[in-house]
Amino acid sequence: VYKGEPRLVQPYRLIHHHGSWYLAAVRKDQLRTYRISHIKLTHSLHEYSQFVPDPNIVKLVEEDDSIWFGQKKQEIILSIDSHVAFYFKQRSILPEQLIVKELGDGGLLVSSRINHDMQLLPLIRFWIPHIKIVNPERLQAEVEKGLREYLDL
Repeated sequence: VYKGEPRLVQPYRLIHHHGSWYLAAVRKDQLRTYRISHIKLTHSLHEYSQFVPDPNIVKLVEEDDSIWFGQKKQEIILSIDSHVAFYFKQRSILPEQLIVKELGDGGLLVSSRINHDMQLLPLIRFWIPHIKIVNPERLQAEVEKGLREYLDL
């Protein structure tokens, strides 16, 4: 039972992500994650008498470093200020980070590939004011809207 609703799933892996545990599982032919703290186990008969893991799903779960399965990855282009460019050159801070271009002022253009906006938005907020989303513009607008709402509190 997940969030009060019975769900029959095929379990693949437990994942520890940012201090919380999740179950990566397939339900209705779609790979999803379920937060362990929202799960209540029940003992009842169900239609899966024997579960045989799909090797493609096993590979997907093992290779992805996030909990956001089942959505197509989108590329995000970000501008990194020269004051913090060193940190982004030193190690990958963003999901699937790739330095696209080093700018004349010492800043960077960086690409990130994400499955879900929430993979990136908390990281963006951490690096404000030294980071800006160049593309897609709707995501930068979402960050700015959230900041305005916060300031209006």
